[in-house]
Amino acid sequence: MSSIEKTPQQVQDNHTQPGIINELPKKANQVEVSSFEGPLPHPQIIYGYEKVVSGSADRIIKMAENNQAHRITWEKNALNASISSTKRSQWMGFGLSLVAICAATFLAINDAIIVGSIIAIFPVYSIIRWLLNYISDK
Repeated sequence: MSSIEKTPQQVQDNHTQPGIINELPKKANQVEVSSFEGPLPHPQIIYGYEKVVSGSADRIIKMAENNQAHRITWEKNALNASISSTKRSQWMGFGLSLVAICAATFLAINDAIIVGSIIAIFPVYSIIRWLLNYISDK
């Protein structure tokens, strides 16, 4: 049985037996650890600020509210920019595909069927791949 598992009485008995080394330290330290996580400081810290500077608790809460509103606005703007970029990319892809198909048709009409077919393969492949992805996402 280790000294951690012994009862206080067993440890005390060991001190009175000859040849046994003291198992308890003469002085014990106690450490308390706590953690707090959130957008605001711990309520005791806010209370301490309020005691030092009157009205500081309201200012701290207002600062947290403003920070949250700013973060929401920033995330909304970032999401809108991402959506806009995606739409722009899709329209550019559509325009390039349309130009390639028109060029392929023009070449096929003017007796360059092989070159026109090669040029037409890429936009047709892209459109088919997009449609398959679109269908599989639903």
